[in-house]
Amino acid sequence: MQSNPSNTYDEDVTDKVKGLPEVHFNGYAARFGAFGSWTQVSIGQRSSKVPFPLDNVDCGDHCGLSFFQMSRIAKKYFHLRPDIMAQVDAVWNEIPVGRYVVGAHYRGTDKRLLWPFSTPTYSKFADEIARAARNVGREADLHIFLATDEIEVVKYCVSRFGKNRVTFLSNAPRLSGKDLLGTEGGTHKSPEFTSYQKGHTAILDVWLLSKCHYVVKGRSSLSDLSLLVGGMEYRHSFYLADKLIYTKTLEYGYKSQSFS
Repeated sequence: MQSNPSNTYDEDVTDKVKGLPEVHFNGYAARFGAFGSWTQVSIGQRSSKVPFPLDNVDCGDHCGLSFFQMSRIAKKYFHLRPDIMAQVDAVWNEIPVGRYVVGAHYRGTDKRLLWPFSTPTYSKFADEIARAARNVGREADLHIFLATDEIEVVKYCVSRFGKNRVTFLSNAPRLSGKDLLGTEGGTHKSPEFTSYQKGHTAILDVWLLSKCHYVVKGRSSLSDLSLLVGGMEYRHSFYLADKLIYTKTLEYGYKSQSFS
């Protein structure tokens, strides 16, 4: 496997798995265990309209863990192999020193199938990225680390902000927002990409987003983990829809932005 993530597409693991018993992850218990996945256990019982990381409400005895508790667990137990961490650092070091880096995770394609049943408008999502830098007086030295599964998002951000201000993994799996295979099934399920490519680039995206000064994210467990690893409870915008954007402060918790 090459160490440069822009050139890494797959790894031949045939010799490593010879003689090992097969495990079929084709059932709920086989995949997640008797108590469910770590995510399901930790975020608690939730309404579909209160996705993590929003504060849980009306959850009775199944409210899950607090953001602080989840972040502590993630930092303690989730660590990358040195060679993978070196790939994260190699990408990060391509960003000019002194820039204010806003991580942007635009999870498109099939995400419109979940509440609120739409994906953000590219221009408005980009407005929120610019707003994050403007709020701290750093718009002039804004740099964006972009993670997305939708081809058009990359093209739009590069066109709007300039190719020298946008960094992204060139080999991350992406489909067009006009591709029915993507919008109905999702890039993450597409057979066009190997499982290794999907998993490898997803891990790199998680850790690169976690290193940013601020993150603008949609509904996705990938960037949820970035917030936890980076301890970014008060340094993100949760962009559910064009008129449903949340930011969080220590004093007030989550507040939705006002739109006229």
